[in-house]
Amino acid sequence: MIGTYMSGRLGNQFFRYAYTRAIQYERGNQDSLIFNFNMVYNKDPKDKSFENVLKYFKVQPYQTTTKDLVWTYGSLRQKWAYIQYQLNVKGLGRIFGNVNKRKINSYMNLRKKGVMYAKEDENITTFPCPVTKDVFINGNFENSKFFNSIKDILVQEFKPKAELLPQNTELFSIITKTNSVCVTIRRGDYLSNRYKNAFFLCDEHYFEKAIQIIREKVKNPTFVFFSDDIEWVKNNMRLKEPCYYESGNDPVWEKIRLMSACKHFVISNSTFSWWAQYLGVYPEKIVISPNRWYNAEWTSMLIEDSFIKIPV
Repeated sequence: MIGTYMSGRLGNQFFRYAYTRAIQYERGNQDSLIFNFNMVYNKDPKDKSFENVLKYFKVQPYQTTTKDLVWTYGSLRQKWAYIQYQLNVKGLGRIFGNVNKRKINSYMNLRKKGVMYAKEDENITTFPCPVTKDVFINGNFENSKFFNSIKDILVQEFKPKAELLPQNTELFSIITKTNSVCVTIRRGDYLSNRYKNAFFLCDEHYFEKAIQIIREKVKNPTFVFFSDDIEWVKNNMRLKEPCYYESGNDPVWEKIRLMSACKHFVISNSTFSWWAQYLGVYPEKIVISPNRWYNAEWTSMLIEDSFIKIPV
């Protein structure tokens, strides 16, 4: 069995599923899957966008539980390693110092026991495949190297179960028949007092520079805009080329279908945006991204070597 703690919205859930699926595949596809969505639903109970989005896609069969995975299904060794982790990270490390060292040792000990934790600021690209009977996964695993070995599988499993919505038939046709460029502009929560300083990097100047690069590299581009503030985009992103706009009202599974069908991508520092380009299958796709993902000291593994990076 592989048990995974899910978190966040579509982008974060996709990363956790992708790593889970890669481990399942590497272990011979024999493990059943069980997911705990408590961290998703508890994030903001009033925000309906925090939901189990995997149910909308053609992913592997899975069960769900509200019980803590390690405490409920783990072996005695796994539970003991988890207790040590809690003590070192939240207790002893703060009392006796050497917090970072204790954290690293605790993470390594957990992984040896088949409890796969990943920290965002770790520059690690591979973990050994767990050999324990049961595996437990928690962490963002925001690095394509964790699951590139099964990319073709993920492209298929991250396709929506539902058919294309009738109101998007024309837009989807335009996307597939032109040199379409998906431009993702995230504003919304990134402009709030809570997140602006940490996450708002992609302003108007970023998109202007990115669009100019596309003009230089793509013949007859057609720009397709996706945003959580689509009216702002219509009023502020005025281009000479053909432009189309997703309504802003489509469900997330429809948005990701439309976005990933594009040939080229101008992405924001958003995991939703990142997955759109990753699932895009055009062999000569161009991806433009900011050169930083956060206002932080460490470098995100989400910024691929193949991306054209714009300083922000």
